[in-house]
Amino acid sequence: VSGVALLSFGIYLMVNFRIAALTPSLASLNIPSMLLISGIIITCVSFLGFLGALKENRCLLLTVSLSLSHTTQTHTRISEFWT
Repeated sequence: VSGVALLSFGIYLMVNFRIAALTPSLASLNIPSMLLISGIIITCVSFLGFLGALKENRCLLLTVSLSLSHTTQTHTRISEFWT
């Protein structure tokens, strides 16, 4: 639910404020683009977790577990960098 909310809010901001589409340069990465990207990633990971739990598929559950662990490690490294 939170992934879809972020995705929707990012699209809303892009449409209403006429902000340019996603571009490859980091300098032009703005708040709506980051919300859009975050929403897509969260929605995909959540869907994989849902399907893995529903089908009791070990591969999908492992994929979700590894992606969450990678996200946590990345967040920790970024927060250590800024302190």
